[in-house]
Amino acid sequence: MLSKVDTLLSSIDSRLKQGDPDMDINAAHIRAVFRGYGAAGKGESIKHAWDVIKAHEISRDLRIFNELFKWYSLMGNVKNILELKEEMEGMKINADSITYTWIIRALGRYYPRHVIGLYEELQSRHVRPDIQLYTTLIGVLGDLRKFDEVESLWADMLKREEAGTLQLTPICFAVRIRINGKNVERALQLFEEAKKRNFHEHPHVQTSLLHTLASSKEGGEKKVEEFILTLSPWSTDIYNVLLNMYSKQQNKEQFNTTLEKMKSESVAMNDVTFGTLITAFSRWGDEVKMKEVIQLLKDHEGEVSPTFYSVLASSLQRMGDVEGVSEAWEDLVASKLFPDTDVYNQFLSLYSRQHNIKKMQDVLDSMMKQVPPNPVTATTVLDMLGKSGRVSEMESLFEDMKETPDTAPTSVTYHQLLNTYAKTGDILKMENVYEELRSKGHVENAVTYNILMDGYGRAKAFEQMEEVLQKRKQSGIPPDDLTYCVLLSTYGKGKMESEVKRVFAEVSTSDNAKLQTRRVLWSAIDAFCRCGRPGEVEVCVEMLKEKTPQKTLRLTDCNTLIPYYCRLSDMDKVEEMLGLIKTLEGEVSYHSLNAIARGYARLGRFDKAVETLHVIRDKNWAPDASTALSLSGSFLKAGLHEQARQIIEWRRQYAKAAGEVEQISAV
Repeated sequence: MLSKVDTLLSSIDSRLKQGDPDMDINAAHIRAVFRGYGAAGKGESIKHAWDVIKAHEISRDLRIFNELFKWYSLMGNVKNILELKEEMEGMKINADSITYTWIIRALGRYYPRHVIGLYEELQSRHVRPDIQLYTTLIGVLGDLRKFDEVESLWADMLKREEAGTLQLTPICFAVRIRINGKNVERALQLFEEAKKRNFHEHPHVQTSLLHTLASSKEGGEKKVEEFILTLSPWSTDIYNVLLNMYSKQQNKEQFNTTLEKMKSESVAMNDVTFGTLITAFSRWGDEVKMKEVIQLLKDHEGEVSPTFYSVLASSLQRMGDVEGVSEAWEDLVASKLFPDTDVYNQFLSLYSRQHNIKKMQDVLDSMMKQVPPNPVTATTVLDMLGKSGRVSEMESLFEDMKETPDTAPTSVTYHQLLNTYAKTGDILKMENVYEELRSKGHVENAVTYNILMDGYGRAKAFEQMEEVLQKRKQSGIPPDDLTYCVLLSTYGKGKMESEVKRVFAEVSTSDNAKLQTRRVLWSAIDAFCRCGRPGEVEVCVEMLKEKTPQKTLRLTDCNTLIPYYCRLSDMDKVEEMLGLIKTLEGEVSYHSLNAIARGYARLGRFDKAVETLHVIRDKNWAPDASTALSLSGSFLKAGLHEQARQIIEWRRQYAKAAGEVEQISAV
């Protein structure tokens, strides 16, 4: 195949150089060259072919440019797209609707300055959008939260539809529903409009609405179940959304039922299905099932997208398989696929958590070959530097971002910076960044206020924290569930029992039912536990049960509760959780086992502590550093010197084998 394309390019080059006026070379031949190289994933060959052809008059054909834009866009090569657009302008060739469609699709939400500039340009040049450009614009502008522009475009589309000069498609409605993902009411209205045109049976339209319903905070699962009753048969995409929803909810029973239904009805699986399955099994710590899915994928011999590799890497990271993350990255590079910015950012984030600077640089180097710097990636790197404690480098990058228009800080950038200073307790710098955010015209939102409250709370500046809360209310932004998480966490860490009770009483009213989310309940459990209030902890646990369809605790809930019960010295409750985990056919987590060993040792029940240590040993684990120190101290106080020495030595050997640097003093 490639040899034929090479021969065609050579023939075209030869004839163009001869300058024969009767030669039969036209734009179709040149486009065939680009298509051949593009189908083979040969981006460099496309660029070489363009370098060969562009010096000749025949290259001044809009169809040739559009073919190039198409392949560069499909390959995610933003650098070449921007360079080609400049060449096009220099040759005085006007872009049409197809041109703008491919360019804007490639830029997406990562290059807002360029997208807005192109949108204004096509308007000023009176380019009449076709349905593909309209759909692309409403999708990208919606992602950029430019909803006024989206509504204006939609009104224009409806007007042209009525005039008979434009025919809407199901994809238009699928995109519109997707960008209204947080507005269930509006999404349902759009679905009804799609139904009037008989577009409601299109799988993309159904999937977009299903995603919206599944992410709804108010009875999302019930709305999903009601909606899927109207669908028959279920497509692969429908199954993918359902499996993803049940996985996030830790609803193992419903997940398995849905998966079995998919298999029994012989519905084809795609790479999204495999990625969803791997993510679910990693959440449940089921390494065997993960390997089975990977093998199943190989047996299917189906193509996978770059996104699959990032999903696989995230799941392996969750399982503690650091080498597996690097293998996923290497497999992606070897696949010759073209990752988008989301995929690159995911690998950057994973390596950041590993503090693997070399690998982060490898990803950035690979990324920069395809895409120029953009505010999203720069903000991602800035956030990673902040979270890894490299604050001076973060500040240096922030200053560099401000000097380059293409990486100018966005409100998200300022929020990441604010969050870093809030987490480190640097209130002065947090306040300075907040003032700069306002001076740049960014408006405070719920995220801003939550970060400020968290910062003041960590600094024990309780008065300022409450002042921010009042300012928030006065500005018309009511507290959300994260606000109550911050309040409960702050007062809990300060062991301010009366304040914890006050905040919990406020969020527990019927008027605030929407705010009684799982994360608020977990924050309350943590706060009451710190205050030594087991009764209130049980109230929260009962409320937690009501959040599941089965009205019982999930596997992850049981594992998460065990350390709290250990802290409260309620080992009967710990045994109850262990029994429930067994009933759910789950595994006790590493973190829980360490907590149990410490809990029994604190109570002087060394037989149970040693029994738990044996379980850890049988799993080829070792106690973590905190547990090793705690147990050695407890054993020493009890006169069990040999056991104390063995624990420290065990931990040391494990740390050495794992390549960790431990600061454990010799006993």
